[in-house]
Amino acid sequence: RVTPPSVISEPTALLPGERGAGNARGYFPISEREGYVARFNQTSLLRVDLRAGTARRGPELASFRGAGSHPRPKHFARVGAELWATLLRLDETLANPTALGAIALLDPATDSVLDADPSREGTQLIELPLSNPAGPLSVRNGRAVLACAGVYTRLDGGVVLVDGATHAVSVVAREEALDGNVDAAIWLDDERLLLRVVGRTGTSVDMPLAIDSSRLVEWSLRTNSMVREWLRVGEWTLTEPVLGGDGL
Repeated sequence: RVTPPSVISEPTALLPGERGAGNARGYFPISEREGYVARFNQTSLLRVDLRAGTARRGPELASFRGAGSHPRPKHFARVGAELWATLLRLDETLANPTALGAIALLDPATDSVLDADPSREGTQLIELPLSNPAGPLSVRNGRAVLACAGVYTRLDGGVVLVDGATHAVSVVAREEALDGNVDAAIWLDDERLLLRVVGRTGTSVDMPLAIDSSRLVEWSLRTNSMVREWLRVGEWTLTEPVLGGDGL
């Protein structure tokens, strides 16, 4: 007999003294009982103890907002021995990036941000050449791909590839070639990606966002071009693709 899922604990997304909303996004386990929670409306990560149902402040990210109005952490991933967290750096509307995206390297032992480039003064992030890294980090053989949607009413984003050993970043797909905003990317194999691309009817940042189609697109890293379109549906109706042992 299968036991249905049940709530073990429900830690708060806001700590005493914090104002506004927590707006919890990504979660990543850092031990058997603890994990980090990314909070869109707070500048620090939350460190939660799932067994005890308690929470405390994790790494502080306020100083890493760059030219943005807020760091806006979202997704986590292990890349080699490092724990990475994406920073979207959006404005107060949560719609517009006010700086290029970045990746913070986290140290759960000290709840701090590690230096991604010791050759430069101060604690450095992995700075991205595109904005709004909205998609999850997909990791394969020490490399991570990440979809950067930019502004959803412009074709200013794309997909970046980050080397886990050197932290070198390259753009491997651009939205102009995809004819839509890309906001998710996963590995199919060492040379191919699967991308979620959404079409929009708005043509100006001042116009309301209106998604008219969602597509799954296969992309070749060898030729830097689209191989084929797997699926197209109306509106924003496709979830982020996930690849398991038996396929999607």
